[in-house]
Amino acid sequence: MAQCGQPVLNRSGELVAISLGMYIVAAMFVMIRLGYKVFVIRIHFNMDDWFVLASAVATAPAIFVNVFGTTVNGLGQDIWNLPPHKISASIKYFWIDICLYFLDTTLTKLSIISFYIRTFPSSNVQRLLWATFTITGAWGTAFVLVGIFQCQPISHFWTQWDGLQTGQCASPDGIGWSNAISNIVLDIWILSIPLSQLRRLQLNVKKKIGVAIMFCLGTL
Repeated sequence: MAQCGQPVLNRSGELVAISLGMYIVAAMFVMIRLGYKVFVIRIHFNMDDWFVLASAVATAPAIFVNVFGTTVNGLGQDIWNLPPHKISASIKYFWIDICLYFLDTTLTKLSIISFYIRTFPSSNVQRLLWATFTITGAWGTAFVLVGIFQCQPISHFWTQWDGLQTGQCASPDGIGWSNAISNIVLDIWILSIPLSQLRRLQLNVKKKIGVAIMFCLGTL
């Protein structure tokens, strides 16, 4: 029991299980995809394959940080039961997770755009896709930098909680909402490009609907 008489909350195990479980499933699909190309049909990786691999590799340290950083130091537990050094450590690892999230999201989007670049040969669509690729890369780079330097000094992100440190930080709500909204807008835009090309395909309505569902699921 906590000092206030309430039961001690500790859901760290659930967070670890979810993080590891989801990553293992995703990594298996990546290995199946890349292994099929290498060992079955024996073709070289395309640009989208490299971005898929890069995204999987970049996600690994995020999972490591979740399992051995944030949860070990208190994520999933009541904050009033944690010693000060664990609170700071947990927030520090959370800051690392934020930066890796921005990176992983960008690499995933670039892999999808790269696949569309390979799929649609029309010069007009190619120009549109390359412009989207550039904008997405710049968007991701900007958010990674914002994530890293959102506080001055950087360490103020994980030391400000006690109110004893000097420094300043950008609004976390502002960063979160701007990323979420722009993320959704980019996803809708990226999905709209292949969907706009369906009318050009020599397929019946039923097959076009199937292709549209495939693109939607791929984007999700």
